[in-house]
Amino acid sequence: MASDSKDRQETIAVVMRNWQAEVETAQTYRDLAEREPDERRKGVLLRMAEAEERHAQRWEKKLRDLGAEPPVFKDTIARRLNCWWNKFAGAEIAIRRMEATEERQEAQFHDQAQRTLAGEQDVQEFLRHSVERDGAAHQSAHRAGQNP
Repeated sequence: MASDSKDRQETIAVVMRNWQAEVETAQTYRDLAEREPDERRKGVLLRMAEAEERHAQRWEKKLRDLGAEPPVFKDTIARRLNCWWNKFAGAEIAIRRMEATEERQEAQFHDQAQRTLAGEQDVQEFLRHSVERDGAAHQSAHRAGQNP
């Protein structure tokens, strides 16, 4: 029974980290969109933010299903520094940095799917579809961030 409790707590911790990553990414896309003068690129960035927010909502639902309350998003010093860097570097570099982060997260999701979340079929399906959708969406965001 102690093993079940430990597995459950590990699952909750993994889902919370995933929720946090999606919320932070969504906020970054919104920050970039807020400063984007090109309406087409702004629209792409906002759609990317909305997609990440939907992902966060799925993780939030999973947390509730596990009997845990989702954390409150906190604006940390690290987040503010990241926002400043993105503003300084510009949308194209910020999107490339986010793509690199997403690639690391996808590798983590794959590991999670194999270990911690192996018995969670709804999460397995979500992870598989997220990787497929996000690849195409991030390519679109990257193209939108480039100069015409």
